[in-house]
Amino acid sequence: MENEEQLLKEILARPNDDAPRLNYAMNLLKVGTPETVARGEFIKVQLELESASLTVPLWAKLLETERQHYQKYHNEWERPLRDSMKAALHEPARWLRNKLFGVGGIWTFRRGFIEGVQAPAEKFLVEDVQLFGKTPLRRIVLTHASSLIPALLTIEALNDLESLHLVGDMELDEELDTLIAHARASSLEVLEFRYPRLGADVDDLFNLLRRQHPVPEQNDFPLWSAADEEARSRIRLICDHPRLAQRVLEPDPLHEPELLALNDWIYLGNRLKNQGIWAIAKSHQDLEDENHSGRRLFLVRSGNAEELKQSPYFVKEITEV
Repeated sequence: MENEEQLLKEILARPNDDAPRLNYAMNLLKVGTPETVARGEFIKVQLELESASLTVPLWAKLLETERQHYQKYHNEWERPLRDSMKAALHEPARWLRNKLFGVGGIWTFRRGFIEGVQAPAEKFLVEDVQLFGKTPLRRIVLTHASSLIPALLTIEALNDLESLHLVGDMELDEELDTLIAHARASSLEVLEFRYPRLGADVDDLFNLLRRQHPVPEQNDFPLWSAADEEARSRIRLICDHPRLAQRVLEPDPLHEPELLALNDWIYLGNRLKNQGIWAIAKSHQDLEDENHSGRRLFLVRSGNAEELKQSPYFVKEITEV
């Protein structure tokens, strides 16, 4: 495809804008080979699936096209990027790991391009970090990251993401103590928030909301009970949007970056990036308190989060482990 490099540069420069992606797709369709047509159609379909006016009948048709193209071609689309990360023979240990376990983490396509990554932090720092400048990364989930915060802070591209989540190594909150210590040693503020987890168990809640039925105020639906009016309006948006509801109700490791970002967006809207949130940390499993809320640690560059501290979901600033 002519001018592919320039078209990709425009997408990377304007990652939140659909126009450069659509332009890229139209140029692929002009090439006309089965592979380029499938890639162009996939980008267009994924852009349509994000539309706020998406209807259920259209969603079903688009979803089937997306699944067909993804299942047939995604390995081929990913291969050049994964191959570029492979270890050379002079790195025998890493070469063997690549041979046994593959290269890179779990990648998510959104709006036609790889936008999400889920990977162990150590692996990300060596391999997936090379995706920056090659695809418009927006959401990243890193596991086993507690002791690697200083190294992650040196990667400036992480500052421009929509969301960065660090997931504790164990199922117990005690693992987060290590993360807190490294964050504070790196001059990050650590703020504790609590709110319920968005998950597949909200199917009944979504059905009530779609049918305009009243929702019980008790803890039958912690996601709803804990939400203020602003958060409830965002829950309604998710349940009415076929694409977003699908992500919630059909759990899949591929969707983890998007699910975590949606969960934070429900309760805090778009204030996270505005307030300088660098990352959000959680334990491997959400250990719910008596209010069915899970613990979240917000890692913030100093002095940037005064507005967030006014949130009803804010608990405290952690000043020592």
